Amino acid sequence: MAVIFVPQTETSTKSVLQSIASNAFPAQFQKATTEGGYKQIGIDANSLISLTTGKIVDVAGNGDFAIGRWTDGSSSIGNMSVNQGAHYSVGKPLTLQRVLGPTATLSCTLLASTSPTAVSGNFAPGKVNAATATIDLNGPSLKALNLDIAIGSDGHATAAATLTALDGVLQSQGFMRHVEAMGTSQTKPLLAIGYAMPTPSSGDVTGVVVLQCQ
Repeated sequence: MAVIFVPQTETSTKSVLQSIASNAFPAQFQKATTEGGYKQIGIDANSLISLTTGKIVDVAGNGDFAIGRWTDGSSSIGNMSVNQGAHYSVGKPLTLQRVLGPTATLSCTLLASTSPTAVSGNFAPGKVNAATATIDLNGPSLKALNLDIAIGSDGHATAAATLTALDGVLQSQGFMRHVEAMGTSQTKPLLAIGYAMPTPSSGDVTGVVVLQCQ
């Protein structure tokens, strides 16, 4: 399965051991609740990350992806207050095929998101105002990504990246990204993006968005 995990300890300048973006996680280690929220992820039996106590909120998805946020409790990697969160996306892995040509691009718009949370825990969870991306299939690569979130007194905190990798965990252009393609359609893929981005007055903020591309 394709898995993105943004731990509550990640910052905009540095990933941590549990910062994940991969399309090779065995399905048997990704455990969900009856309500559809994932409570455990892992690449093998010796490296499982699980929610011990707390809540799974912001749960959304369909047959191709699921997102959610662990909060107000503890996991195998530490405690989280009601204002903090560990964000995830789990879905069907998709490797986009290369398509050559000047018009070989896909435009992506926001489909679902978790509520952005401040790493400090000093602000109530916010909201995603907008998220867009463009995929260049000549690579394929991520031609452009734009995020706009609201949290605390930051009504429109933004982050943008251009000409960057379409999968993996990477830090560049001022913030951290976890990127994976998901779904079953080459012409209408999903793009799951976890982020840790700086904001003017709320510090580093993390979250997950899923974009519909076509």
